[in-house]
Amino acid sequence: MASLTVYDQRFEILFHTDTGVWHDLVLQVNGTSVQGALDGKMLLQQDLPEPVSGKVGLWSKADSVVYFDDFIVQPAG
Repeated sequence: MASLTVYDQRFEILFHTDTGVWHDLVLQVNGTSVQGALDGKMLLQQDLPEPVSGKVGLWSKADSVVYFDDFIVQPAG
């Protein structure tokens, strides 16, 4: 499992990926439940103390170049 840190309704999820390879990343937030999967493998299951709302952003740690394609945000259901 990955590690999750919550900063005032901002999540930081840390896990290693291979370079030079495209990956499928899925993050689902439903009320207080957060689930995350990479390439179909569940990496994160977390219950939060309260529901979250607001904006979505993606970030890569370190001095690296990361490309995101087909980025979609949609309501659950």
